[in-house]
Amino acid sequence: MPLVNISILSGKSPEYIKAVGDGINSAVIETMGFPQDDRYQIIHQLDSEQLQLQGRDGDRVMMHLVMRAGRSNESKQAFYKKVVENLAVNPGIPPENVMITLSENHDIDWSFRDGVARFMVYPDADITKHKQTTDTATLPSATPTVTTTSGTLVAKTYGQPKELLLQDYLIGVVVLALVGLVFWGIRQSGKE
Repeated sequence: MPLVNISILSGKSPEYIKAVGDGINSAVIETMGFPQDDRYQIIHQLDSEQLQLQGRDGDRVMMHLVMRAGRSNESKQAFYKKVVENLAVNPGIPPENVMITLSENHDIDWSFRDGVARFMVYPDADITKHKQTTDTATLPSATPTVTTTSGTLVAKTYGQPKELLLQDYLIGVVVLALVGLVFWGIRQSGKE
């Protein structure tokens, strides 16, 4: 599910472009566990002067992936390795001419359609109005149940596991407590 911006040299054949896109997508699926149909790629063709890679000549590709935070360093390293292997085989880009950057963001930073942040919790949301084409078998439960002292609250989600919901809540509580302590300390120092 990463959004992949890919820059290649201009004038390439449709087969070349497909090989680059397929090689990158295959590596993402194999090393980072994304579903087969999660393919979001933008492929730019640029003149040699517009695609500069430290003076390297010949075929080259630069890519930037934007994805949700949480992948391990090992899976990222495996991805880098698999991409250069795939692109060396087809369409024949030398590994030293492949540059990869990753940016991670959070659940709120993704809206695939309908103006809905797919991975966020909406207690009153009707999830049936916002179904994605992604295979739901690969996603965590769409309606986790959270037990409270006053009963049971069912929150409809767009793919976020219950464990992350609890972690987010606990992090929020800790942050609020720390902010409160800072303001309390400022107030106490003003009284002295």
